[in-house]
Amino acid sequence: MGANDPELTTVTYQWTIVSKPSTANPVIVSPHAATTSVTGLTVAGTYVFGISVSDGVNTTIKNVILEVYGSNPQPVLGSAGFRINTPYGLIFGNPGDTTHANIELPTSSATLQVGIADLANSDFSGRGTWTLVSQPAGGVATVGSTTYIYVSIRANVTSMTVPGDYVFQVNITNPGHPDLTARIICTIHPASSAPIIHSITPLVDTMTLPVSTTLITENISTRYCKSSNRCCCCMG
Repeated sequence: MGANDPELTTVTYQWTIVSKPSTANPVIVSPHAATTSVTGLTVAGTYVFGISVSDGVNTTIKNVILEVYGSNPQPVLGSAGFRINTPYGLIFGNPGDTTHANIELPTSSATLQVGIADLANSDFSGRGTWTLVSQPAGGVATVGSTTYIYVSIRANVTSMTVPGDYVFQVNITNPGHPDLTARIICTIHPASSAPIIHSITPLVDTMTLPVSTTLITENISTRYCKSSNRCCCCMG
């Protein structure tokens, strides 16, 4: 661990065992060092170690948690969602949730992505596939090949040109266990209509010099921007 004191005072360390599995007997090898080894982690379960750092006047205490598994745990899916060009960017929900993106034409493509964590650092190349589950009637969207990169599984979708809901699913093979799956939804909205100018009038319609200024008033429509879920006033 790393610690420092604002007054540059020498600090002391004290490692302790906060909690452990009931039958475990872990041993902190160097309890007064900044970094220490721990032995005796022979029982599966959750171990919590505390570190106390003191400058002789004040003390800071923090805990560190270590999970010990009896066997290699199954991989776990992280957040799933979309990488979309500006102005949308990254749209991801919480792990396990169904991410729902709302975008507007002419944007019609995105990158599908799901994160995956594995304690054994397995290579998931060729083990995951993104597919298009459903699309609006008349839709011609296609999903490209799936790739494994930076502990995530990705594929590009193009031609989401018909407004409506596009549902995607990723399946990742998990030998000896059911496939890992996640679904995400992208709703395509029609392109925003242009603002409508209902009228434009000057404050006065005749002027006599030396008066040389007037005020012109424009009456426009306010539209609802589906991509941002808010009302926005568009000036012509």
